[in-house]
Amino acid sequence: YPIENVWDALGRQVAEIETILRQTEHPHPYTHTEEWDKLPQQLLDNVQSMVRRVECCITLHGGHIPH
Repeated sequence: YPIENVWDALGRQVAEIETILRQTEHPHPYTHTEEWDKLPQQLLDNVQSMVRRVECCITLHGGHIPH
C-alpha cells in the first residue's frame, strides 16, 4: 500500500533526526510535521493517485492500467 511507504519514509526520517538530537548537547525541539514537510512530493503524489488507479483497475476488471 502506498500510504505504508509514506509512513515508512516518515519513520526513517524521524528516527534519523532523533538519533542526531540524542547526540547533541542542545537538543532542538522539532515536530513530526517538520519531517512530513520534507517528504518527497512524488511519494505523496503516489498516495493521492491511488483512488484513480483503483477505480481504473476495477473498470478494467483487474487488467493492466496505464500509468
